[in-house]
Formats: sequence, C-alpha cells, structure tokens
Amino acid sequence: MSPCNRHSELQRFHGANANPEGHCCSGIRLWDFGVCLASYQLGGGLNADDCEIFGDAPAQRIKLSGDGLLEWHAGEDQGEQGCIVPAEVPPSSKLHAFRAVLKEGKSCSAKVERRQVNGVMGESTIRVIANDLCLSAAKPAEAGDQLHFRPCAGNGDDGVFRLSHQFPSGYFQVQTLGGLCVDAKHATGPLILWHCDDITISNANQRYLVEDDAAFIWRTGGTGEPYCAEATHSDPVSLVPCAAPEGQVLPSQMFQKSAYEDDGSFELRQMAEGICLDHMPNHQFTEPDEPTHVLASAPCSGSKGQRWSIAFGNRLRNLELSMCIDANDMKAPILYHCYLPDELVSMQRFEHHPNGWIVLPRTWADNGRQRFPATCFDTKPSKPVQLVTKACEEVRQAGTNWEGLWPETPLETRLFVEAEQGH
Repeated sequence: MSPCNRHSELQRFHGANANPEGHCCSGIRLWDFGVCLASYQLGGGLNADDCEIFGDAPAQRIKLSGDGLLEWHAGEDQGEQGCIVPAEVPPSSKLHAFRAVLKEGKSCSAKVERRQVNGVMGESTIRVIANDLCLSAAKPAEAGDQLHFRPCAGNGDDGVFRLSHQFPSGYFQVQTLGGLCVDAKHATGPLILWHCDDITISNANQRYLVEDDAAFIWRTGGTGEPYCAEATHSDPVSLVPCAAPEGQVLPSQMFQKSAYEDDGSFELRQMAEGICLDHMPNHQFTEPDEPTHVLASAPCSGSKGQRWSIAFGNRLRNLELSMCIDANDMKAPILYHCYLPDELVSMQRFEHHPNGWIVLPRTWADNGRQRFPATCFDTKPSKPVQLVTKACEEVRQAGTNWEGLWPETPLETRLFVEAEQGH
C-alpha cells in the first residue's frame, strides 16, 4: 500500500477470473496489467501473481464484500479463508531532518539568532537558522544524540539553546534547555549533544563563537582553523508512485520553480520545507573516472548546484555540472551526460506538472515485455505498507474496512458494451 492517487494506474482494480459457474468474477485484477491479488495461507502476505482467468487458482479467490471486508476464500478443498488487512504501519516522519556538521571556513548558510527569553532568567538564548530550518535536538534528548536541522515551524524549545557560560576568549558554552551541551567531537562527524564539562576544563569541543546574524563558529583547539555549523544533504531523491491523497499533492513530491535568473535557470524548491533539489556524489556507483552524482534535497542556498534549466524541451540540466537528470535504474535518479536532441531517450524525459510533480512518464522496454508506470520525485518517500491475511473475525473486531474509490468504466469496456448493444 502507498498514498492514494486517483490517476495512478497501479491503484486501479476490477473484478476478474471466472467463478465456479463460469461467470465473472472470482478475483481482483490490476487494470491493464495481467496480474491478480493472491494469498496462499492464513497469516501470509498478499502477492501480485499472473491471473488465472479460468478461476482455477484458489489463492486468487478474493472479493470485496458488502460490509467492507476484503475476503479470501481458498475453497472448501483448501479449508482456509480469511480477510486481508494492512500489516503494522511502519513509523515515519514527514519532517525533513538534515544532519548538522561542521564545515571548514566561515561561509555557512546557517546563522545565529540571539534573543532574550523572559522565562529563562533573562539569560541570552539563541537559535541557529538555515533558511526555514533550525538546529534542533531530539526530544527527549540524550547524551550522544546527533543534532539536526529541522523545519523551525512547530519546533518549540527543541530549537532553542542557552548560552550557559562565556569564557575569557569571548566564546560560549552552549546548552540545550535540558542541560546537555553542544559538542564538536573534534569535527570528526556531526555535531552531538554531550554532558557539559566543568567550565574550568575549558573543553575546546564545547566552545563556540556566537554572534548575531553570523555563522555558528567552532575552532580547532579553540584558536585554530574555523569551522561553521551547516546542514548536510538529506537522503537521495527517489522515483516512486505519484501520490495525492484527498487530492492534495504530498509536500515531499511538490517542487515549484523559483528564483528565476536572466539565463532562464531556476531553483526547484519545496516551499513548505525551505529545501531545494540538489545533487551529491555517491561513491557506491562510479564511472571509470568520476563518482556518479545522485539527486538529493538540501537547504536552499542559492548555489549553482541547486540551479536547473530546461534542455532540449523536456530535460532538466544542472547548471553546475552541465549534466541532465537521468532515471538510471527507475528508482534512484542521477545526473548523467545529456543525450543529443535527436536521441529519443525516455530515461531523460521528465514533465514538471503545475501541481509540483516532477514526473517520469510511463514507458516500456524489451518490445513491451517490460512496462514502467509513471513515477514522481520524492524527497521523503513513505514506506510501503504490507498486506496480510488474518481471520475475518479478528479483522471485524479491529474495525478494518475497505471501500472502492473513484469508480469508472474504462474506454475499452464502454466500446465493448456499445458494440454488443448494436447487435
């Protein structure tokens, strides 16, 4: 299962397969594909198998009952029946989180916002903000937790830090409101939370230069090379089924063109999150002479790596690398050299819809033996929910029901009915 989309060809089903009387229908088929729902045992999962149109596959005897149950009848000879329900839904968060790391130098997009908060004994508190993302601790926070940049909206006290002590050098010890300290960990990885050391130790990993509207600075050894806090890239962008539950496009699939420049280039921005489509090297997949660049989301920075242009009518080209987005394995898009206009390469043909979807249109390969439905870019795809077969009484008690949405009669069916009525 995945989020609903009225236009998805992978979510349209109809009755199929002959019943014992030779009429329709004893099973459920995916429209325009030759696969049917199938279950082989109580407690087992739901499969998509090649349809047995004569109805002689007990595993495919599945129907939607009048009271909203998806019933599976293996037949009297099999002695099993049950109802199909979602398995446990995996936990997920739709809030983007970017690891906070220390970047060499002072030119970071994240800036300090110093402010006075009445409820904290008049002490100075800060937020560290990169566009609409705030440096944040987990809740509840524990020593060893990594710090992340998350959307500031609704972040509460998780994104507020206290300047607990100022050293003679002018640097500060920085604490969460819960009393843990921001620790640089010798700049060997992401910023973390750790127990606050006694100020007499003057631990260099817990000393920061904090100035309003400036980068959040840590120095090696306290006085050496400067490093600033910055948000890293998020996970790579995925190609997944386009989703619009209740008619609303998922925020993680919505990209709007913004920040146009005279050369026609633009950013592809997710407005609600303050993040942009970017790229990063992935050394797991390499060309002979250079790493493959995969698509990723990152806080909008105005960098050339986040700027795109339209090439040859329907290709998206990155300005920094002069490479085009390529569907790659149809799951993880990459940047690849742009094919010439007369090379009809479907792997680089993308459509940007007014609702924000970046769509790889449906395509096929191997003379039609391989079919690829339309998919969309997603910066935080939902984990698919598996389906299982359970005892129907257990399902009734749990109150699980199914309903058919958006009924329609396909064109080929209408033409068949009209032709029959004409005779």
